[in-house]
Amino acid sequence: GYRFWSAALMGLFVTLGILSVICALAAATYTQELQDHKLLKVTILVAACCSALITAFNLQGKSGDIWRAFRHLEQAILEYEYNACTDAESLLQAYKESEDMVGFFEFKGTKPNQ
Repeated sequence: GYRFWSAALMGLFVTLGILSVICALAAATYTQELQDHKLLKVTILVAACCSALITAFNLQGKSGDIWRAFRHLEQAILEYEYNACTDAESLLQAYKESEDMVGFFEFKGTKPNQ
């Protein structure tokens, strides 16, 4: 599952980034045409939302965390399968460490005034 989620998050990060850039360029280049069809605000909103999602949820960082956890767990599995002195407890410990590496999605909102 780690490999899938890492690839999915990286794909989402790239998709949102491309969509954000395309919408921002379209809004800057075709301002009058989009305004005539009442699409300028929608285009700007999509660009802003995509950028906000990338920044607020740190998708690139989370994808890296998942990939690092996958590699850690994969190494522990290989050691368990091919190294006779590695026991199941070591494998469970590596699983727990991998879960800690992944952590939770954090929302990076604005900080309150202090």
